[in-house]
Amino acid sequence: GPRMAMRRWLRARVLLAARWVVCNSRYTERLVRAAAPAARTVVIPPGVDCQHFQPAADRLAARARFGLPADRRMVLSVARLDTYKGHDVVLRALAALPAAARDRLQYVVAGKGEHQSALHALAAQLGVTANVTWLGFVADGDLPDLYASADLFVLCTREDPQARGVEGFGMVFLEAQASGVAVLGTQAGGIPDAIEEGRGGWLVPQDDVAAVAAHLQALAGDPAPYHAMGRSGHARVLAECGWSHYTDRLLPLLDADT
Repeated sequence: GPRMAMRRWLRARVLLAARWVVCNSRYTERLVRAAAPAARTVVIPPGVDCQHFQPAADRLAARARFGLPADRRMVLSVARLDTYKGHDVVLRALAALPAAARDRLQYVVAGKGEHQSALHALAAQLGVTANVTWLGFVADGDLPDLYASADLFVLCTREDPQARGVEGFGMVFLEAQASGVAVLGTQAGGIPDAIEEGRGGWLVPQDDVAAVAAHLQALAGDPAPYHAMGRSGHARVLAECGWSHYTDRLLPLLDADT
């Protein structure tokens, strides 16, 4: 209607008037260019606090803080419990595993949201309730230990235009990598700018339960390659993704005359 048309016109005017439109991912840059093709855009992914998020000296000691099992490989998601975040994909991947592999894994979910009861019901329906720990809300100050206690961080966000759900970038992936943890994410939204394939993690197509299950099965068999990938991601983040790297790219734009 007229209100939506006015909003689109205003958005384009603001974007065109800006000296620079700083986008946090190539995905958000595409959104800006769709709204205002002549806008001057630059992609500068956000940084992560590498002092706050660090690898744990003792992964199992960090895990004990949350009462999590020491004898299982720990798969972690940190996100609101919304439909587009894709927790259901991980639950279905767990259910697809042979029982022996599944029972070597614990899926730990931090976050709350309106999809919580539906996810609990799905876990029960799939028969994986014993393999899932629901932590609910976790305070920011506790997140570094939680990330560092995991063997693999996974978030299977999907693009959901109806619900306006998408990951514009995916800071949680950087936080996990800064904590020395390998990450698994989807080729959706801005996530491919948060994960560099083979340097800290992997990307899979959205809603690809089989691809996620293959990673979970591999982790159940041998966590060593996942720990090695976590070390690789930590090195990449230190070298390229700190806040100092962000400001080194942003400040020249602010200082430029044109």
